Amino acid sequence: MSAPDANGWRYDFENAPRGELVTSTVRSKDGERKVTHFEPAPIILASRCGKVIKSRWMPDPGRWEFFNKGEPVIAWQPWPTHPNPPVSEPSL
Repeated sequence: MSAPDANGWRYDFENAPRGELVTSTVRSKDGERKVTHFEPAPIILASRCGKVIKSRWMPDPGRWEFFNKGEPVIAWQPWPTHPNPPVSEPSL
């Protein structure tokens, strides 16, 4: 992965996080079954028209959300995580 520029932008889209396949167990009246779905990773994209957009990869049709297929995306940044540790839920 290439290092980000001074503003945190990256240009190596082959390393941009797209998401992952997640398998979970679903219960129904017919019993349990395993289901696999794509869980997209949020990302920040810079468009050629000067906008900065929160987006995600859509495997079908194979493009970034809010962009047409083949439309150039200028740069990307990972979506930030919250800086504080999670607060534990109070006991009841």
